Amino acid sequence: MTCLSTRAAIGGRGFALSIACLVLVGLASPVDADTVLNFGQSIPGQVTATDNGAGMTTMTTPAGGILVTVTTYGNAPASFTAFETFVGVHSTGAATDVGVVQQKFAGTFKFTSGPGGTGVNFLTATFVDVVFGVSGGTQATFNASTPPPGNVVFTSDILNFSASTSRSLSLGLSGLTPPLSVSADNSISSFVTSGNGATAGNFFADHVTFTPEPATLGSAGLAVLASLAYAWRRRCSVKA
Repeated sequence: MTCLSTRAAIGGRGFALSIACLVLVGLASPVDADTVLNFGQSIPGQVTATDNGAGMTTMTTPAGGILVTVTTYGNAPASFTAFETFVGVHSTGAATDVGVVQQKFAGTFKFTSGPGGTGVNFLTATFVDVVFGVSGGTQATFNASTPPPGNVVFTSDILNFSASTSRSLSLGLSGLTPPLSVSADNSISSFVTSGNGATAGNFFADHVTFTPEPATLGSAGLAVLASLAYAWRRRCSVKA
């Protein structure tokens, strides 16, 4: 759908839609750099790790997710809030502890405009790889990369990853209480995170394009597109 035809169809949302169209026209080519999304936690909200006693640890966010601030999106400076939700995040193998705790994990991270994975899907990252951290420390990090193709899969209502062949993520947890350790059943022991900076992360991909249909995004999606258009125009003026 072209910007002109979309604007005619939406009518009264002319200004916001015009800004959205700037994004669609100006950013239709692949993003120059690789940062898909960068975020930090906005308000207190715990990630809870639960060792079930049978060799599996799950990690969950509170009902509704955790409010975070996105500072980079689609390789452009951004400033908007989103809800971070863990879905089905669980260990897939035994943990080891040789001074550094390491355990295979799989699951999904969602960043959406509404609580609990609802609303506009800014980024959904499904991953298979590892969690690691210093034994006895108060930090742990999810780390995953593609290739192999299935290790990291990104989807979004705004970003298009169909041409992407290289993707990675790093999501950190801090303020672990009690400190990171391995339980008797060879899984990461239960803990909770604490503090405003308890989660933060970066997501990367190559050959990312912006291909939303603005009419389907609602006010939250249009607001993000407007901020991206402004950042893109500033970046272009600096380069000029």
